[in-house]
Parts: sequence; structure tokens; C-alpha cells
Amino acid sequence: MFRTNLFFTFVALLAVISGNSQSENPLGFQIEAGYLVGGQVTSNSFAYQSGLSARATVLKTVSPSVVFGGGVGLDSYDYINFVPIYLMVEARSNPVKTGAFVAFFGYSFADEESRELINQEFEGGAFLEVGRSWKYDITSDLKLSFGLTLKHQFAISEVENLVGQELEEKADFDGLHFRLGISF
Repeated sequence: MFRTNLFFTFVALLAVISGNSQSENPLGFQIEAGYLVGGQVTSNSFAYQSGLSARATVLKTVSPSVVFGGGVGLDSYDYINFVPIYLMVEARSNPVKTGAFVAFFGYSFADEESRELINQEFEGGAFLEVGRSWKYDITSDLKLSFGLTLKHQFAISEVENLVGQELEEKADFDGLHFRLGISF
């Protein structure tokens, strides 16, 4: 619950910051919702896990072809939530076109409250996401954005067996991330 409240507080702060920029290339703001399709990969198995995501990103245009950003999100799988904090790079080969190559990289914290659902605890880790995004003008200040990326989330799982031993193993999450959002 604390991390969810932290997420919404950070989103509100980003909105205030982006609205107060008065430079030639003011800060922009992007809000996205998404669907995660893939699963949890352990050392000897794969378990299908779909999930939902939400992201808030502050954007800074450095040239007509390159945009940098930073933000926070919430990735909610069946029994575990991650709170990613990330940097984003978006690059277009042609500034006139709507499509861009995009990369997100950062660190995701595992939500400790999710542990109660199953006999498994998670620790977060670094993540990398690469793919494509497209933006279409709705008005001069508002754009509709679509994205499709491949995501790899590093994680560690701790399970207590029947005799009380704690076993730790790699429990990464891999999959496709479909995103829909608005930027302004």
C-alpha cells in the first residue's frame, strides 16, 4: 500500500513540475496504461503470468529526433507487484515520422504486501525494456501514444519448504508489454 501511495504522489509531483517549465523545449508528461504478456522464468520452469501496468514519465526533448525521460510505474502480476523507477530514451530515424525506437531501463522494487498470497517472497531487481512506440497528434499539445516492447525483469524468489528451509532462486519475468497512453 505504501508503494502504491508513493507511486500516485510521484505522478502528482511530475504533473506539477511539467506544468511549470517555461523553456524553449519545456518538459512534457506522458501517462500510459499497459498489458504485460509473458511469464515468470525460474531456473527450471516457466509459469505464464499476465499483468497490468501504469506509468508516468517526465519527457525532455533534446532534439527533433531524441527524447529523454524519467518516471515511475506499477506492474501488477497475478501475485506480485513491482514498482519500477526508470529512465527512458526515445529516438526517431526521421523526425517527421510518428514511429520511434524506445528503451526503458531502471530498477523495480517488489511490493512486499504481495507475499501473503502465496508461500513465496520476491526481491526486485534491474529491468530492461526495448521496442517501438508511435505518437499521433490529437491537438497541438496532446498526443496519443502506442507502444510495444520486450521486457526482462530480474527478480529473486525465496520459498520456504516443508521443513522450514528458505530456498532462493532466480525468478525473472519476461514478456511483451503493450502500452497505450497520452502525452502532453
